[in-house]
Amino acid sequence: HVPGASAPLTALVLSGLAEQPFQFIGFFDKKQGALVKQLSDLSLYDGVTVGFVSPHKLLTVLKTFEKALPDHTLFIAREMTKKFEEKVWGRPKELIEKWSQEPIKGEFVLVVPQVPVEIALDPVKWIEHLEKHFGLNKKEALIVAAKHLTVDKRELYKKLHQDKA
Repeated sequence: HVPGASAPLTALVLSGLAEQPFQFIGFFDKKQGALVKQLSDLSLYDGVTVGFVSPHKLLTVLKTFEKALPDHTLFIAREMTKKFEEKVWGRPKELIEKWSQEPIKGEFVLVVPQVPVEIALDPVKWIEHLEKHFGLNKKEALIVAAKHLTVDKRELYKKLHQDKA
């Protein structure tokens, strides 16, 4: 029996990603807007993200990943060191299919490998990605992109319009 406090580290080791930098975020957010922002943040993190997911929010979290990062492979560890221990790698859609067909019980730890950064380094591509995958409008995407890229949103707005000219 592994105490809850070490469950994230155990999941990280079981995923095989323990040699990379990582962040532990506690629980993935329950509210959709906060969850979308959390996924946007972890998309820019230079390493692995580890977090708890409550059983009744697992499908919601996975559906948000499916929308935002459909091809990104995730690792889920459930009930580690217990009778029903389970370790699963899969894309969001595959994980949704799996847990739509069986009871969702137990303690879940979600391990998110680093997201490729080529999109995040290009402000125009990042804004387009935020609009397309996170459902943000142009203004919301610009604000989020400016914050993550640590640039003034007016400067980013000017740059976007210069590039189109």
